[in-house]
Amino acid sequence: MLNEKGKPEFHQLRGRCAIRDPQSIGRAAASKPAAVFAFDLLQLRGKDLRALPLLKRKAALEKELRHSERVVYCQHVGENREKLFQAADQLGLEGVIGKKADSPYIRGRTTIWVKVKTVHGRHVDEERAKWNEGTP
Repeated sequence: MLNEKGKPEFHQLRGRCAIRDPQSIGRAAASKPAAVFAFDLLQLRGKDLRALPLLKRKAALEKELRHSERVVYCQHVGENREKLFQAADQLGLEGVIGKKADSPYIRGRTTIWVKVKTVHGRHVDEERAKWNEGTP
């Protein structure tokens, strides 16, 4: 859920997820639509993409989402990861997630991705050090 300035607000999403009545869901969707931010594509038209490197999966995802209004493509940041982290921190976001650009998709938590929390998401120095080093 995004606020008026386009900033994600997790507490609004939590409230939306609690709605069970179909009519209430419809009213909530019409009055305050949710957005989905997509950063990876695992399958496309029945073809399994998980063995492909992340950047190839992201290229396919970007192509698929060109005309989507409700799903937002999250581009690869690469060498600008520190700027991304600083922007997330300034916006009061919880943190960022990084993955190795050449990695296949592997289910679960692995060493090929890292979650780096800002002070708003309980910043952990060790995670940020990994992010700055490019560990993924």
